[in-house]
Amino acid sequence: MNLSMRQFAHPVLLCLALSCAAAPAAAENVQFVPPEVRDIQIIEHLGGQLPLDAAFTDDNGKPVRLADYFNHDRPVMLSVVYYECPMLCGLATQALLNTLNQLPGRPGEDFEVVTVSFDPTETADLAFGKKKSVIAEYQKPDAADGWHFLVGTDQNVKALTDAVGFRSRWDEKSQQFAHAAALMIITPDGRLSRYLHGVYYEPKETQDALRAAAAGLIAEPTDPAVARSLFMTCFKAIVGEQANMVTQILRGIGALSLIILALVLVPLWIRSARAGRQS
Repeated sequence: MNLSMRQFAHPVLLCLALSCAAAPAAAENVQFVPPEVRDIQIIEHLGGQLPLDAAFTDDNGKPVRLADYFNHDRPVMLSVVYYECPMLCGLATQALLNTLNQLPGRPGEDFEVVTVSFDPTETADLAFGKKKSVIAEYQKPDAADGWHFLVGTDQNVKALTDAVGFRSRWDEKSQQFAHAAALMIITPDGRLSRYLHGVYYEPKETQDALRAAAAGLIAEPTDPAVARSLFMTCFKAIVGEQANMVTQILRGIGALSLIILALVLVPLWIRSARAGRQS
């Protein structure tokens, strides 16, 4: 089973269900959002400047700075993930890969792509392994040098996540981070031009965002309620011990749907059979 199927099949249904459940919470009352994830979000800092002097290590183990990917007259696509994430980061990275496969431009020529781990304990070896697995499904492998996977120290990671408004929390019980997902589009001089929230980045919308960023334009803020409706965190971090209950509920809904379908179709089949015999 390839990367797309492995990472998208089961967890996406759970994440999307939780995302939908969070939407009315934002629009109506935050008290319905689970307390442990109320502050886990991405706060838009449109027009804000990235810390271009922040130092990182790339997937080849080479010391780099964010500035290395800017000031080339082309915009930058930035994703903030962690490489050992069991769920949401894989979905976000797969969504970015799917979008890149459909965009007419090429990384390293028309734009840069930078993926940064927000977990300061992760290593360049993990970044290398993640890039290798992703590039295996990239339809433009000769442009892979334009997609950079970085790790950094706590100080430099915090400087970046603070600048882009990315908030996360380690969940001791599930042994994973609770976090949200978004693709950030950055101008060539390092200013935040637009946020694309969630784990689906429509190719035309992404292309338009890249063109606007290349021209130095800053988008209008996303409605907070809309951003919250797209807010998703790792399934276990939200439901914890209720995971089995949620699974049983979903199975029950599926079984009930089959029963209702049978109640509708069986009488129709009986009537059709009787009509056939009479004729």
